[in-house]
Amino acid sequence: MVSGAAALLLNENPNYTHYDIKRRLLTACSRIKASSYDQGAGVLDIGRIFS
Repeated sequence: MVSGAAALLLNENPNYTHYDIKRRLLTACSRIKASSYDQGAGVLDIGRIFS
């Protein structure tokens, strides 16, 4: 799912660097009630990326 979202972002914004894509993906995540080791960045909300 994350790689697909990254591909869609790159398709819409071909000048994005890998830093831009990482920033957009991380800001579109919602935390869950787990330790950061268990959840990573959280749950990706693809709708937030493209809104």
